[in-house]
Amino acid sequence: MDTINEQALKDLKKYRDEGCHMLIPAMQNITDVVAGFRLIVTATKISPHPKDGDVYPHDSKQYDAKSGRWKEKLTGEERVRFHAQGFQRLAQDANIMWSRPVFTIDPNFKNRIYCDIIGEIVLPDGFSKYRLPDGSGMDLDVELEALIQENSYNGVFDKKNQWKVDEGMIRKKKYQQKMVLTGAKNRVTERILGLKKTYTLAELEKPFVSVRVVYWPDMTDRFTRELFIKGKVAQMFISNIYGPSQDQEQQPAITYGAVPAEKCAQADDPSVVDADYHLDKSQTMAAPLPSDDEPPFASGPTPESLRLDFTNSDPDGQCRTLREMAGTRDLDGELKATGKTLEKCTPAYRLKLYDYLTGGKEKAA
Repeated sequence: MDTINEQALKDLKKYRDEGCHMLIPAMQNITDVVAGFRLIVTATKISPHPKDGDVYPHDSKQYDAKSGRWKEKLTGEERVRFHAQGFQRLAQDANIMWSRPVFTIDPNFKNRIYCDIIGEIVLPDGFSKYRLPDGSGMDLDVELEALIQENSYNGVFDKKNQWKVDEGMIRKKKYQQKMVLTGAKNRVTERILGLKKTYTLAELEKPFVSVRVVYWPDMTDRFTRELFIKGKVAQMFISNIYGPSQDQEQQPAITYGAVPAEKCAQADDPSVVDADYHLDKSQTMAAPLPSDDEPPFASGPTPESLRLDFTNSDPDGQCRTLREMAGTRDLDGELKATGKTLEKCTPAYRLKLYDYLTGGKEKAA
């Protein structure tokens, strides 16, 4: 065995002795590696703070999403779940390779879609592969009900929050395919790497250790060098280390068929966020909506992100939002004395009104 593999095995033993999270295929009893292959050991540190995007709180009552802080002094026993970003980091470091995703659209329920995908990892012999299929679905009708319930208090919908429901549904419709694809990958990653549903903050102090088994050509062999120069071995070498390139990824397939309702509401789905639907009246958070750059399954947008959305809206959108937020309060009537309308106000003044109505920026001074 070459010295690089010997060092990799020593690193594995050290991580195991330290009680780190040994992920499949970081198998406990690797003692040798087939000639021509090498072990690449990666220790991935997952940030325990939700603001960094790797995880989100398992118990929403422990974390104040408005301030971006934990509400009480931490004990280390607070539990979190993996966010999509955390799953993606672990999947990349473990070199999970993905099949072509298949989307099934239900012709009888046009808002219902399901995504199937297969994840694959190479085992320590360098040739055998472990494949695991899974999927994730979404029914927009159910999502609408959830958004309405999330913006209700003691079972009564707050009409002032209608704009939050509308915004949430627009984004979910826009990113539905991307969200179910990410949900399917999250589920495969959780199962193929043997991840738990939740982790304590104390557990996240230790890294997650994964092993990649890659083909490593013997460049001292003349025949191998010739093949490498011709690109045949080089492509295999690069794919084993870095995974398939973007242009090698296949376009998703679209099929039509029945999608059972239960496939769109799986209780053990790691992408589903626990939510407290009996919101405090002073709560200013909107329903959990995806951001443009990372649509799937965040614990919810922060007030800062919603404020940015308002800032980036066109004047008509800003005025419509302000009127909906004001509810029965007649903003136009109050502004009439100044000789202005919402449309004639400057963007800066409309932003001040937004802060005042949301109670942000020190209640708009």
